[in-house]
Amino acid sequence: MKKIRFLFPFIILSVFYFLGCAHVISKESRRLAVNNIPFQWIAQNPGRYKGVLVIWGGEIIQTRNLKEGSQIVVLQRSLGYSEEPLMESNSGGRFLVFYKGFLDPAIYEKGKLITVAGIIEGEKALPLDQINYSYPFVDVQEIHLWKQDELSYYYHNY
Repeated sequence: MKKIRFLFPFIILSVFYFLGCAHVISKESRRLAVNNIPFQWIAQNPGRYKGVLVIWGGEIIQTRNLKEGSQIVVLQRSLGYSEEPLMESNSGGRFLVFYKGFLDPAIYEKGKLITVAGIIEGEKALPLDQINYSYPFVDVQEIHLWKQDELSYYYHNY
């Protein structure tokens, strides 16, 4: 009985550690996603990869609600082990997320981090300052908005 009491704190800490490492995207989406194609390749020719499931993440630049659903402009970042966007990584550019439903721009606000699993639908050109920017366009299947305490855990423990 004394051994169990002695080991109990270690068991609890182990459980919390492994729960903290949990993926935010479902196992099925991770299994089906194409992870061996660099973001930049897809960004250069999104039409070639139409229908491909990807898991991407980054920093929200803008969230808009349209009649059809919500549209988010994201500055791409590489993802860590649990699909958390790595802010110290270089960005490969921007991508556009479409979500069939309402996402509150006050919650999905500029500067917050998200990870999405979705199907590439091609590209969409939108004005960016005085140019038209061609965004890889992703129809979202899953979306995860990162909370600050989740990110603090990953950035301080890895």
